[in-house]
Amino acid sequence: MTQHMQQYAEILRYLEDISADDTVLIVHHWDMDGSAASAITSEILETIRGRPADRVITPEGRIHSIGDRAEHLIKEEGYTHLLILDMNAPPERISELNELGVDIAIIDHHNFSEVPENAVFVNPRQDDPEAYVPASKLCNDISKEYDLDLDWIAGLGIIQDFAVEGHEDLFERLREKYPTYFPDTLTQHTLAKNCRYGKYSSVMNIKPYKDTDRCAELAHDALFHSETLKYLEAREEYQELYGYYQDMYDEIERVVENYDNLKETHEDKKVLFFQFESEFHINSSIATRTSLDSEDWAHLIINVQDGQANISARCQSGRLDLGELMQNALPQGIDGEAGGHRRAAGASLPADRLDEFKKNLLDQL
Repeated sequence: MTQHMQQYAEILRYLEDISADDTVLIVHHWDMDGSAASAITSEILETIRGRPADRVITPEGRIHSIGDRAEHLIKEEGYTHLLILDMNAPPERISELNELGVDIAIIDHHNFSEVPENAVFVNPRQDDPEAYVPASKLCNDISKEYDLDLDWIAGLGIIQDFAVEGHEDLFERLREKYPTYFPDTLTQHTLAKNCRYGKYSSVMNIKPYKDTDRCAELAHDALFHSETLKYLEAREEYQELYGYYQDMYDEIERVVENYDNLKETHEDKKVLFFQFESEFHINSSIATRTSLDSEDWAHLIINVQDGQANISARCQSGRLDLGELMQNALPQGIDGEAGGHRRAAGASLPADRLDEFKKNLLDQL
């Protein structure tokens, strides 16, 4: 049995051991991939024990790992099981949570430093460090063991995680089932921008919105309670998210009006910086939008608010490993974080160290 198959066997045992009397807390990353993974996992739990997850949350403060909120809920409400989706957690943090009597499983696809000893750990990078399989796809693969047909949920997460390449078979199946929702050619660009299905993925991607907690709840409930893709747009939760989407879109249009005048380009290294200020978390959306027409360039879009610089980076061609690049550019000795994937990555750091970050990044190139 391969390592990859062993991971699936372990998570299947973990899920099937959850009884109707157990209580399950899901913590997922605050993007479309995380939302899709949480909805699929809730569907699996309902199939197994007749009830979905008892509570679904994102980390407080939009951090990229388990925070105090999850620990507080485990202490106060006595959850027996914790599922961490589309995020990692350091082994020492897992050990701390284990001491509270909770059984933990992690389904993730990001880089990691060490496999935790006291948790079920599913991550394709254990077998192949270059593997890129979104968490929603991993959860969807697991759901197939229970004869669930949730490709339509997984595809929404795959698009927003820039992983269409390599998963075209899933979208072929979806197009055959829902032909009017999909374009003639199935590429990352056409699925994200040129079809009704891609619009759903954009509207339900909670990452840019101001009220992360509320929007995460709406996205999970809209997906979980929609019997199929055809019912999604009629859900009240989706319609509320669409209102957030319109507000966000108006803000993007305001910001990008100054894009050509304010962008800082480095022709020799094919790197572009664009800095702005907004209460919306739209740097990721702007990075995606601006990078599609210049695939070899690294686009770093920087939103500065309250003394903090939040950076989203894109390089559509994958010529650079942005995740590694951003980590290495982070100044030493600061309260910040950085990481991600080859084509899409991010960083957060004090705004007064931004120039140092930019210099470090350019020096690497």
